[in-house]
Amino acid sequence: ELCDNTDLDGNTCITEGYYGGTLICNAGCNGFFYTSCTGYCGDGTVQTTEGEECDGGNLNGHTCPTEGYYYGTLLCNVCSFDTGSCWGTCGDGVLNTSAPSTEVCDGTDFGTTTCADYGYTSGFLVCNSGCSSIDSSNCYGTCSLSVLEQFGSASLPTGWTVENYDGDGYGYTWTQSTASNTTGGAGGYWWVNGDFYENFDDRLVSALYSRGGCSTVILSYNHYYYYYDGDYGQVQISVDGGAWQTITTYGSTTSGLVTNNITGYLGATSSFRIRFRYVAYYDFHWKVDNFTLTGS
Repeated sequence: ELCDNTDLDGNTCITEGYYGGTLICNAGCNGFFYTSCTGYCGDGTVQTTEGEECDGGNLNGHTCPTEGYYYGTLLCNVCSFDTGSCWGTCGDGVLNTSAPSTEVCDGTDFGTTTCADYGYTSGFLVCNSGCSSIDSSNCYGTCSLSVLEQFGSASLPTGWTVENYDGDGYGYTWTQSTASNTTGGAGGYWWVNGDFYENFDDRLVSALYSRGGCSTVILSYNHYYYYYDGDYGQVQISVDGGAWQTITTYGSTTSGLVTNNITGYLGATSSFRIRFRYVAYYDFHWKVDNFTLTGS
């Protein structure tokens, strides 16, 4: 006998796999009737009071997104959710960009976004814990390069120098003037006159400037280069104290506004100088005005 009338030998609906109800002994005392037992895992009804999350194909309205995943198929296993076929979460270190994900970052994955998108050249980004915003407070290096020298004073601008390499002893070299500005500018300018000496080689050298956080650096100036015979003028750049590199060479009469993109000469954090070198042999002159550096 398994039971006898009301003597169930300690068995109940619960020991038989149900959540509740009344277990009944059959007439032969060799089995039980379960018709008065209620609820079990597998009956297709989600009984949350019994700890069920799901039951068979009944997921009670839940999906992978409700369980913290973006994609995949939620399954039920012994009345508990099986997320083995779900994937994509905030915190998995992968930037998920397809709906329903609204991530803008994940861990160290920012897609193509860098500090440069926030106007900086260096540093690192931080993703918030919800993958919903980017902290750029650790980025640095902004673009502040803006120089305009109009040469209105007889004194050299701060940091500028003149190099006299011809050794003529007469003092003919780069100097400031306000007479007959033929550069396209107005007022004062700096010029050098090679009409009085042979083996003339003089340089007007700018102050030291820094690229800073600028992605592009533009050099511009007004000038009047008056050619005679064999002389030449060079606009040159020295980066981080290195050798002078020639940006432009003039060997014929020319004037007006000149603009050069000098970004390609510079490293990400370079400092640099610009110089105007005039080489002549009893020749004419070169005038320079409105020296401008513009970073963006």
